[in-house]
Amino acid sequence: MASRRRRFKPTRRPVVRMQRDSFEWRMWVAINSWCHDPGHPNYARYGGRGVVVADRWRESFANFVQDMGGYGTRPHGTVLARRDRSGPFSAKNCYWKQTRAYTAATHIDSSAETSQPTHSQSVRKSDV
Repeated sequence: MASRRRRFKPTRRPVVRMQRDSFEWRMWVAINSWCHDPGHPNYARYGGRGVVVADRWRESFANFVQDMGGYGTRPHGTVLARRDRSGPFSAKNCYWKQTRAYTAATHIDSSAETSQPTHSQSVRKSDV
């Protein structure tokens, strides 16, 4: 007899469309799928290794948002990360982590703007 795949089904409580389209909502659905849906491609990396989502967060999206600082408070350019990579997705173990791509894209070298031109730069300007 073939085992039935159980897919994660988000809460049936009404969720405002704006919230459903948010990064927080997509992240909440993703972590639940990764940890509790054996048919998900990432299940082996999370649920297959024993990583779970805390019961409080599995119960409702509202609990997840509340524990992570409130809806719309996630700093731009951050992703959900776990302090203990073998631990659960829970309020005590998760935080918003700045992504490398975002920090690299927003890094400004202020020394270049304030430094004096090099000799070759000043010579090029005077040749014109």
